[in-house]
Amino acid sequence: MDTIEEGRNETNSTLLENQTSTFTGNLEIISLFIVLGSITILTAIGNFLVCVAVCMVRKLRKPANYLLVSLAVSDLCVALLVMPMALAYEVFGTWKFGGALCDLWIAADILCCTASILNLCAISVDRYYSISRPFDYGVKRTPKRMMVCIGIVWLSALFISVPPPLILGNYHGGNGKECFVSQNFWYQIYATFCSFYFPLVVMMFVYRKIFQAANKIVKEEKKAQRHLNMDHGILNASVASTNEVNVGESTTYAKVGSNRGSHSVLLPVITPGQSPQASPINVKVKRTENTRRLRFILAKERKASTTLGIIMSAFIFCWLPFFCLALMRPFIPNESIPHWLSSFFLWLGYINSTLNPVIYATFHADFRRPFREIICLRCKTLDSLMREEYYNEQYGCVAEIPYHRPSGSSNFEGESTRKESFV
Repeated sequence: MDTIEEGRNETNSTLLENQTSTFTGNLEIISLFIVLGSITILTAIGNFLVCVAVCMVRKLRKPANYLLVSLAVSDLCVALLVMPMALAYEVFGTWKFGGALCDLWIAADILCCTASILNLCAISVDRYYSISRPFDYGVKRTPKRMMVCIGIVWLSALFISVPPPLILGNYHGGNGKECFVSQNFWYQIYATFCSFYFPLVVMMFVYRKIFQAANKIVKEEKKAQRHLNMDHGILNASVASTNEVNVGESTTYAKVGSNRGSHSVLLPVITPGQSPQASPINVKVKRTENTRRLRFILAKERKASTTLGIIMSAFIFCWLPFFCLALMRPFIPNESIPHWLSSFFLWLGYINSTLNPVIYATFHADFRRPFREIICLRCKTLDSLMREEYYNEQYGCVAEIPYHRPSGSSNFEGESTRKESFV
């Protein structure tokens, strides 16, 4: 009797352990599905928003953003073509879709991920030339040339993704339940260096140059600002003396207050017969306007460079572990590498496609407002809102300048007031 009772207890204990392990396994699978599925959905939504924003906002439809759209398209393809199959592979634990689909999935994986990395590399080079040679490169950055650059990026990615399915063959396991890219030694060297290490070296070199160029521009801007401040004092003295000399004459000055309320200046009213070059304040206004525009452009470039630095840091953090492991695979047996480690590094690389649009939405002002408006389904007025915001950023609010006529004179151009823009 004791033996039978002990056998029953062992059986019940075994059943309980099996049920517990089954429940734990199901819970892990459900958690894994939720986490990886959320990453896939966020990646698709974020990159889709980038594409929609550029298509809907005329301000964003410029050659400088063509590479950003190409990057978003490659990341969107990762979310739609690569991540769902990788998710199913992780959840099921085996490959259930056959050898042909395995080859297509691996080709799409290499093509889209490599295109994403090469787009980041091309964006860094484009940003460097736009800062170091703004005038020459601004003329050469035509839509046609940017499309040629995008074509080179995608063709390069295609040449890297073609050899495994067409020439070398991928690894499908003994019963076709596995799906791995070819571990041919020379192909791994060729693929890892062309799709990661070479772009990484280029991006690090170029970003170092961008940082140096940005610092040089800031120093030159500060030097120019000091000269402008010296000229400002001289011109103020000249304006004061001119105002004293011209008391009782026909020249009249309008007092203009800044929209920030910090200072005011005297602008001369040009009456018929008076030469605009005669007043020294015209030189001041022109220089101030040019300085404001220069500051606006340089601030935009510095913000874009900061965004590029954050994108590159995220790129290195996400992809470096995977490509280090890929470079070691030909030298060590697959059985010695834990499956969870390979999966973790692979999905860490996929997360880079999720982070790119998040970085734009956080650090790139040109995309932040369109994202918010599209998410709130306010797409009809988006283009006009962006034009207004751009005008206010560059020219400031519109202020009225009263024009006081001398007694007995007629209206200048039939108006008593006109509008000027001041930052």
